[in-house]
Amino acid sequence: VIVSKDDATIVRTSQINFGVLATKAIGAVKIQNVINRASVSVNKSGSNIAGFVGVADGNLDISFIDCVNAADIIGGRTAGFLANVNKGECNFYFYNCVNDGDISCGATVETNPASGFLARTTDGDTKSIKFEYCANFGNIDSKYATGAFFGCGLGDVTVNACYNEGDITVSVANATTRPVGGFVGGSNAQDKAAYDVTVTNSIQNGDVIVIENHPDSSSA
Repeated sequence: VIVSKDDATIVRTSQINFGVLATKAIGAVKIQNVINRASVSVNKSGSNIAGFVGVADGNLDISFIDCVNAADIIGGRTAGFLANVNKGECNFYFYNCVNDGDISCGATVETNPASGFLARTTDGDTKSIKFEYCANFGNIDSKYATGAFFGCGLGDVTVNACYNEGDITVSVANATTRPVGGFVGGSNAQDKAAYDVTVTNSIQNGDVIVIENHPDSSSA
């Protein structure tokens, strides 16, 4: 299935949850053999914008199998596949999927993560996030937590037999407070038990770039 054959572009300026395939996922969801070529641009902080699904809500198992995001996505919390998980006990599985689009939070504030696959999980008890035989070729640009496969949030993260070729760039006022990585930005325990991040048999070939912007600094 090809979502957009003609490389359509969707532009919005108001805060929204939006995915080219679906705005929200609830329950058990399986997405297989789908290619997205529709670019999305939303210049509004707090939006959840993705090439496939904007947000996931409630207790669910969601899997992406043999899927491709081939479009550039610009927004608030931004990802090639799934932008944000609002709540619930969730399991996520990505198998043989590719992100080939550039992902950017654009000009939004410094609390919006970005990723080629899953930007953020929060306000719930995510059990597992697993990537197998997946690849990212797009550049990822954010002012917050950033990783080629997972930006930040709750849950045990497993990356196996995956490949990243895209550059990961985060522009922040204080680099020590913003998790960034080639595969995973950060898995945040908050008030729960510590989560595990496991990376095996994978190749990280993109640059990881941290740019510190100090708004109170002045040039001589």
